[in-house]
Amino acid sequence: MWTLNRIIPFKKNQLVFASFSGRQFSDSPRAIYESIKGTDFYHEVKCVWAFEDPSEFPEVADQKVAINSFRFFS
Repeated sequence: MWTLNRIIPFKKNQLVFASFSGRQFSDSPRAIYESIKGTDFYHEVKCVWAFEDPSEFPEVADQKVAINSFRFFS
């Protein structure tokens, strides 16, 4: 992990969510995401959801990326 952090810098104030390896918008990650959406903390962080196919989840308003893509790691 240390080597990866040298290549791709760690981003502060960003949360990345994924549920069932990017196949769903559900379970604990969704519950955590929805619980912070109405708080001031939500405005301080950038929320990113990782999916196998982001286009299958139009109900997610925040940024979506394909899991294990370059954008997922950057």
